[in-house]
Amino acid sequence: MLFRDSNFHNLGVGFSPESGMADSGRYEATGRSFDRGRFATPSLLNVALTAPYMHDGSLATLDDVIEFYSRGGNPNPGLDAVMVPREFTAEERSDLKAFLETLTTAWLRDSVAVRARFMLPVPVPGTCLGPKRVTSSPGYPK
Repeated sequence: MLFRDSNFHNLGVGFSPESGMADSGRYEATGRSFDRGRFATPSLLNVALTAPYMHDGSLATLDDVIEFYSRGGNPNPGLDAVMVPREFTAEERSDLKAFLETLTTAWLRDSVAVRARFMLPVPVPGTCLGPKRVTSSPGYPK
């Protein structure tokens, strides 16, 4: 289970009454006005490790995300119908955050284990790798 709906939604992220929708979202790909401000729903798997949140990184913590959803997002002309204010109690907010944190793969929380499993040493120009100074690396910007 991926814990996502594989759809696009307008939550009002990036919208302000003064300047409108800062990001066009899916509209850029489809040209349909209905898609303005709509973005793909990401998976909730490992969500506790993926801050900052939203497509633009505008929400720093899971608590910020819960607050954002609690107030019903940012009102705008294309706001999704599912985005309505919800009055979460402190206990409900805590429970929701705890649930989201349970969707995290335990070993991913350990950065040493992640590096050991997925990352090979990448030579970075200006650093030393063994006895030799690295001056360039494939794929590294010059």
